[in-house]
Amino acid sequence: MNYHPKYQGIACQSGDLLFSKINPRIPRLLIVPSLEFPLSCSPEFEIVTSKIEINNYGLKLLLSMPSVQMQINSLTAGTSSSHNRIKTADLANILLPLPKPHTSLYADWMTKVREYEQKEKAAWQTRLEMHNLKNSAIAILTDLEPNNLP
Repeated sequence: MNYHPKYQGIACQSGDLLFSKINPRIPRLLIVPSLEFPLSCSPEFEIVTSKIEINNYGLKLLLSMPSVQMQINSLTAGTSSSHNRIKTADLANILLPLPKPHTSLYADWMTKVREYEQKEKAAWQTRLEMHNLKNSAIAILTDLEPNNLP
């Protein structure tokens, strides 16, 4: 891929959880998929990494919960709703409703987290295959002129 962005961005890698700090009332969370080239993201994203026993897929689900979103929304500041942002330090102080380890509730939740992770990875693989298929289909007809179709 021959791409040279105007701004470098922040290096990110497969498995990183990206959290949009701009307009957090619209939740935007992404686990960076495994791709074959270096990646970067805008500084408007926070790269969040789980430092506890759950993985970033579990953290993504926790950050998506309505009770957590209410906390995030209450900590945003800006000149208008379209320019609201949450500061990194404020994001670090969000309370997450994580069940206690070694309980049946925790085990049930972790089972769902693993299932979610598998489905999300499969969805990314499907998107990549669709992208490649689309490009292959377009490449077949690229040299044809609209008025010179066979």
